[in-house]
Amino acid sequence: MLIKGDKREQIYPTQFYLDQELSVVGAERVICVMVSAKVSSWEAYQGEARINYRALYRAIYKDTEGSINCYEQSFDNNAVVKSPVITPKSYLDMDICVLSSEFVGKTDIKIRAAMEIRGYCIVDFGFNAIEPEDGICKKTLPITVENIQPVRESEIVASSSIDVKEQIDKVLSYDTKIVLKKVAAATEICEIEGECYVHLIYTSGGNLLSRCISIPFETEILAPNVTADCEVYCSAQANSTTITLENTSGGSEIKMEIVVGIKGFCVGKQEIMLVTDAYSCTKEIKLTAETVYLEDSVCLTGVYEKISGSVRLEEGSKRLRSVLCVCPPSVGALTASNTGSLAVEGIISANVIYIDEDEQLSVLLAEIPYHFVVSRDFTCQDNLYAKAMVTGFMAKARHNDQVEISGDIYIEVYGSGIRPTKVITALEELGDREQNDCAISLYIVKPGETLWDVAKALMCEEETLAKLNPDLKLPLMGGEKVLLYREL
Repeated sequence: MLIKGDKREQIYPTQFYLDQELSVVGAERVICVMVSAKVSSWEAYQGEARINYRALYRAIYKDTEGSINCYEQSFDNNAVVKSPVITPKSYLDMDICVLSSEFVGKTDIKIRAAMEIRGYCIVDFGFNAIEPEDGICKKTLPITVENIQPVRESEIVASSSIDVKEQIDKVLSYDTKIVLKKVAAATEICEIEGECYVHLIYTSGGNLLSRCISIPFETEILAPNVTADCEVYCSAQANSTTITLENTSGGSEIKMEIVVGIKGFCVGKQEIMLVTDAYSCTKEIKLTAETVYLEDSVCLTGVYEKISGSVRLEEGSKRLRSVLCVCPPSVGALTASNTGSLAVEGIISANVIYIDEDEQLSVLLAEIPYHFVVSRDFTCQDNLYAKAMVTGFMAKARHNDQVEISGDIYIEVYGSGIRPTKVITALEELGDREQNDCAISLYIVKPGETLWDVAKALMCEEETLAKLNPDLKLPLMGGEKVLLYREL
């Protein structure tokens, strides 16, 4: 019989540089450039896939009149990722992130961004297994075969209003990250709990400021493939963010509406009895076996951690007077390892805009490495796939031209356990077995042997041995004497 299932295979990260030129009309000086990206579609081929994505550039600049503004432009691009597990029928779920970016120039600027694409694909797999006829003694093992179905993207709206004390002149830029804290399955429905984190850069009284605002949400999405006994794994991204401002007597009211795209996959499990060994009491048989690798466990964990550190201005830089704002941070060099405990490490980087001793706006690149043990009972060691996003980030000026960094990061790790299993794929009868002419056989059990092993060695059925040896206690420990009586 043919046993078919699905596997979730990780596509290892593909990193590359993306170069772009921008002309910021009316700018006297570009202060900083922020780059973000989002996958728009994909096309799968044999051994590779083309990932179409949109890169968004936001340049904060000072114009000739001294005002601070933001120029924004997006570009459609594509990149190729290669993996032997990809086929034209594969379903892919890919993420793209900007690891870092830098630029040169004053108004006509050249930007280089370090990009990374990573994700997974769902692939079919199958193997043959025998179904022995009556009269064949067989050793079976229950296995679980996964059937994975994609949960197509659904959009929901998360909205909120926040009152702030200062009068906000205008919002220059924003970056939205989304964390899914809970995903539960019901019949054709996924119950979702999550939180949106919006990193704002804005001006108030002509000053450049930043803040992070969180918006929790609960929702249900329709998922025709999902049943109550499925395991569902989802991810989310902000498809659009709309921000409006209203001035109040005590400050400003920020109204935000975020269109959240949610997608993922559901795992249904089917238990099958697999034949791992066989013999015949009357026939000589030939077995053909192979080893298959089955996923026997799935692990998922998500934790919030605190981040902290400090950076100092480069030698020769003009003295730091005060920190104004922090640009949206990015996470790079992200790796996960499980050597008894699950550890995740990486580097958080962000541009910090500050005022120097000459009352000029300057930029400091803050890079903070981190290493966290996020779980001590994470049993999965294969297909480790980590994601991290910064949910809050603050910078403060300290003495000796130091900037103190603090914030929060959300880390999510997916993993699986892979078990090699011997499978009998073919059985051939070669003829009649020569019968033993001894009326009584005595077998002394070796350590680690089971009743199946003893029955196979004596070429009889397990039930026969159990009846002839009523005092035999299972499981066998080794050293027991097992008798077999035959009719000659």
